[in-house]
Amino acid sequence: MSADSESVAIVRSSMEAWNERDLESLSRYVDPALEWIEIEEAPDMGDRRGRAAVERITRDLEAAFEDYRLEPQKIEQLQDGRVAAVVRESGRGRGSGAEVASLYGYIITLREGKLARIEAYRDPSVALEAAAHTSAPSQPAGG
Repeated sequence: MSADSESVAIVRSSMEAWNERDLESLSRYVDPALEWIEIEEAPDMGDRRGRAAVERITRDLEAAFEDYRLEPQKIEQLQDGRVAAVVRESGRGRGSGAEVASLYGYIITLREGKLARIEAYRDPSVALEAAAHTSAPSQPAGG
């Protein structure tokens, strides 16, 4: 596993764009056919597809939280080319003012330098275990 790969840099940069709420920059990192899969179903999330899904998720989180941030704790490239990330997500509830912070795990597949598939796990250890036992999904013809 490499911590310095181009794929890792792309994932890290996409999280920085997210934190800056720079949707224009963020969209440059997102494949138009992105699949965002919530493996351990999060409330109101479900599967999301395409760049519009990322914008929708960003708006939804911004509506619910003040200063919602992604803080990468660990990002590394897997042997099959995917990227595993453990991320601390934090913010303050807009209505309640309550501080929230949780660790999440992501397995990210890139295609042509863009985020093509994001598998989101509410438990990072489950994500890392899944990564160890699966490989990147096959790409469609022409992809």
